[in-house]
Amino acid sequence: VVIFRDGKYLTLKEVFESLQLTG
Repeated sequence: VVIFRDGKYLTLKEVFESLQLTG
């Protein structure tokens, strides 16, 4: 699964980690 966010494609793992950082 790849998600397009903030002008770039992120893997689900990267999205989850970014949510943890900003959470």
